[in-house]
Amino acid sequence: SIAQARATFRAAGAPRLSIFRGVDVNELALLAREVHDVTLVLDEMDRACKGKTWTAPEVRHLVHEGRHERVDLFGTFRRTSNVSEDLLAGSDFVFLFRHSEAAPYDLQTIRQRFGEHYEAAVKTLEPGRFVVWADE
Repeated sequence: SIAQARATFRAAGAPRLSIFRGVDVNELALLAREVHDVTLVLDEMDRACKGKTWTAPEVRHLVHEGRHERVDLFGTFRRTSNVSEDLLAGSDFVFLFRHSEAAPYDLQTIRQRFGEHYEAAVKTLEPGRFVVWADE
């Protein structure tokens, strides 16, 4: 639980790796802010936002201010259209994995946000491969 982790971290310091399942993402983001110098990886991060509205205010805080608190944030999304514009605007890198013609809306979103080159690239990738978009 987050409460147990918080107590352990205070007593012994943060371990090199902690995996949490079935915990509130908002509480986990708050714990990351308290610990500092961590990388938080959130699977299905789209559960922390709905469109342009953040449903997890602590995750929103990390998106906007995490760098000041020495917290790196990595997130995965189930659909490309679920990626918050707010998050994308502050991203240095985006890893785009394979998408097929069977996901036309995902491909359309990639084209709109990153360009036709990236749309074409993700259609030809082998499973497990990716292309990286970098904010330059």
